[in-house]
Amino acid sequence: MVRVDDDGPFHESGFPGERDIKAHIGPLCRRVVHEVAATNPDVLLLTMSPFILSEIPKMIPRHSETSIVVDLRDPWILDYWPIQSSRAVRRRQRALMRDMLERADGIVMNTPEAATQCMEVFGTHLRPKMIALENGFEPRHFSNSVIPRSSSIRIMHGGTFHCESLHSPRGVRARVAAMRHASRGSIDRTGRTPHHLFEAARLLRDEKPDLASRLHFDFFGHIDSGLETCVRDGGFDSQTTLHGYVEHDRMTHHIERASALFLPGGKLADGVRDPITPGKTYEYLASGRPILAALHPGSGLDLVSSCPGVYVCDPCSPRSLAAGIESVATLLDRSPEDMSLVEQRQPMLAPFTRSSIAGRLSEFMKMLTETKRSSRSTRE
Repeated sequence: MVRVDDDGPFHESGFPGERDIKAHIGPLCRRVVHEVAATNPDVLLLTMSPFILSEIPKMIPRHSETSIVVDLRDPWILDYWPIQSSRAVRRRQRALMRDMLERADGIVMNTPEAATQCMEVFGTHLRPKMIALENGFEPRHFSNSVIPRSSSIRIMHGGTFHCESLHSPRGVRARVAAMRHASRGSIDRTGRTPHHLFEAARLLRDEKPDLASRLHFDFFGHIDSGLETCVRDGGFDSQTTLHGYVEHDRMTHHIERASALFLPGGKLADGVRDPITPGKTYEYLASGRPILAALHPGSGLDLVSSCPGVYVCDPCSPRSLAAGIESVATLLDRSPEDMSLVEQRQPMLAPFTRSSIAGRLSEFMKMLTETKRSSRSTRE
């Protein structure tokens, strides 16, 4: 383990984008290259984002004995969420991603869907050196998790909302810049806000006021003016608590105090599969809490749909979310014996424990190093 405290510009980089990161990450990148040359490790694991790290593989000589593994925790060009400043920048980043994938000895994608789409876009010849490894969870965090018995239904979300998507860019300059922006494709980003959840609660207030009065929303994560406005305009500000950012260890504690969990995502075009799964999905499932899964079809929805106590909703449909809230309430009003979701979900979640994922990564890296040694011996 090497710690680099210095920061400074990465002058060697020609990466288009991530300017703020480029201004500080130079010493780290140069130290990585130096350590590989000096210590000759078996494996160099590069975890991204930031994607400027994609330039490191080409800074390491091809004759190096170190196997380079690129770990794409976010699928970069394959992700519908990032916005590049122009089509030209997006083309350059796509070319850099292709070059990185070709140079790498191993590729880790974050979901099976991301791995599939990566091969569709960049070629099936990548398959032998690719593996899909999800985020996972630590079972001990939720081994004694019990849903609290209460008339109140506390629906919790942990993470970042994108409430800026609820409003068009202001000012001529911002509107012109938005017209130049490029991304992989259309996505309704309002699905990653509480707006549609509040609209669903409004429907219930009109149709089932007793249920609506039981609702309380707990949101953990970054608070900005957009989120505060969304809460104020949502009509449930007295039943909503913005807790701000908390450390992960405390987050698992708050999950255990929740009645149910809200898992939102963006809405893509019909027939398009989402390559990402929200990182919190695995801990949400392991907690044994009912889940409002407002996800677009993809690996994430495939997983949650296989588990009991998950209510799948259209990300941008208040009516669908209202039905999900009603289903959650019905489940919570049952006897505790009917809500043993931790045990019921264990068979589906066994592959996603941190120990299981670490074992798969270890075997994958061992295979890569043995393949590289064998190839080198054959050449000699």
